Amino acid sequence: KNRAQTTATNSTSNYTLPKTSVTPTQVPKSIQHYLLTSQQYFSKASQNQSIDDLNQSILAATEAIKEFPTDYRGFFQRGRIYQSVLASQPQLLPQIIADLTQAQKLDPNNAEVTRSLASAYAQGGDAQNTINYLSQTIALEPTKAQNFYDLAKIQQQVGLLPQALETYKQLITLVTD
Repeated sequence: KNRAQTTATNSTSNYTLPKTSVTPTQVPKSIQHYLLTSQQYFSKASQNQSIDDLNQSILAATEAIKEFPTDYRGFFQRGRIYQSVLASQPQLLPQIIADLTQAQKLDPNNAEVTRSLASAYAQGGDAQNTINYLSQTIALEPTKAQNFYDLAKIQQQVGLLPQALETYKQLITLVTD
């Protein structure tokens, strides 16, 4: 070593850097990240009937809710996941309705959310709320024939025949236009 290198080495070897807490910079994840992750796990769970993948899907949707509590999509995603297993897990109905209701509060003009709420109430046997949410869906999507058919069918099933007849008339007008 030459003398300059030795001096430089010696003068810096006694110096210690101040201790700092160095943590890697974490880039915040977008809601799309959580929703996509949730959907990917949900698709895998649907294919393999894997409870672990289903749980991972729910966890990702729950993270979306925690990180983005004012975005309806996290609540909607989790509600739909729970809804997919409602037949075998009927105790989930209150959670489904809570998630979908919150999604609707955050995005009241979303027909997909009101349709899902109608479906959840129908699965739970609550005809009045089913009719209520199907009616809201029709108001949001007044040209979609399926909404009128679903409403007329439930009205007919619960004995609201004059209302069912009126809804069927609207459906026929819509279909023949």
